[in-house]
Amino acid sequence: MNGCQETPKCPASTDKCVINSCDKGVCTNTSVVCTPQSGCFSAKCDSTDGQCKYTQICDDHDDCTVDACENGACTHTATDCSDNNVCTTNACVNGTCSSTPVLCDDSIDCTIDSCDPVEGCQNVADNKACQSLDPCVTLTCDVTKGCVSKDVTCPSTGLRCLYSSCVPYEGCSNTSVVCNTTTHSHCEFTYCTEETTKKDEPCQSEVLACGAPLLDNTVVVATAAALSAAAIAGIAIAGFLVGGAAAVGVAVARRNEDSEANNVGNNPLYVKSGNEGSNPMWAPDNERF
Repeated sequence: MNGCQETPKCPASTDKCVINSCDKGVCTNTSVVCTPQSGCFSAKCDSTDGQCKYTQICDDHDDCTVDACENGACTHTATDCSDNNVCTTNACVNGTCSSTPVLCDDSIDCTIDSCDPVEGCQNVADNKACQSLDPCVTLTCDVTKGCVSKDVTCPSTGLRCLYSSCVPYEGCSNTSVVCNTTTHSHCEFTYCTEETTKKDEPCQSEVLACGAPLLDNTVVVATAAALSAAAIAGIAIAGFLVGGAAAVGVAVARRNEDSEANNVGNNPLYVKSGNEGSNPMWAPDNERF
């Protein structure tokens, strides 16, 4: 007879996942085969009851991911820690979300740095942070360069004989045009005029009657009436201005050595007063120098 049919028969296994059987007179042990239902599970036979047990294997042991099985495959989705605020940086640490403020400092001293929850960092120029100690220089804030300086442009006076300029640490000031007298002869004087009908240059020169005794080595002082007339005509004698329009100045004329008018007798308008000796500055023609 077949050996498997004799006593004793094939002993039963203590492992329920092992099946003992007799095959052609020989005892054989066959293990239970458990097939996973999908790639998201593992399958194993339970030795206590011989049943297949299925365990999901998608757990990546990361507390900051959400594990799932989709279409028979494991997925691992990072935990969403967003707080809908662009002014924070959010992250998951050990399964807990944390937020860190965004730094908006642009290292520009004259900007006001802040963060808008929707638009993010804001760096706004603050011109008050740029203070100039010189009224001739203005400072403004550039959001990329910081405080930027610019020279002040003083308003024009509208006059040819009065120009405006900025004096460092003082401010805008009006200055009279000073005409150059070094290039003219002794019988010429220069002055500044507002008349636009003359040459483009405001400084003009006039020839004086150098032979007249009144002008011989004498300083001709413009009287108040002459100054008023000069102001109306827009003339600044010798380049000095008063009130931005009228002119105060002196014209110096020296005797022209080549002139034929070497004494008062050659002046048809001269009338001897008879009291020249009472003037301490008076001297006869032959003693003048």
